[in-house]
Amino acid sequence: PILQWSALTRIMRELVSNAIAHARASRVDVAMELSGNAIVLSVADNGIGTDPQTWSHGLGLGGVRKRVKQLGGE
Repeated sequence: PILQWSALTRIMRELVSNAIAHARASRVDVAMELSGNAIVLSVADNGIGTDPQTWSHGLGLGGVRKRVKQLGGE
């Protein structure tokens, strides 16, 4: 459980950092809920939206994807 919690907190930290740095958000809402045996994490912001197809897939998002996959998520 500690490894899963560590991965979740790193995912949240990266997504919030991206919203602030890249979308220039002044507000970021994070929600986490238990749905059956799955945790649903959502991050929303009021920043500048762009097409996800244009996003750079650097270390930050790559790390998020890797951690989500390691947790068995999508």
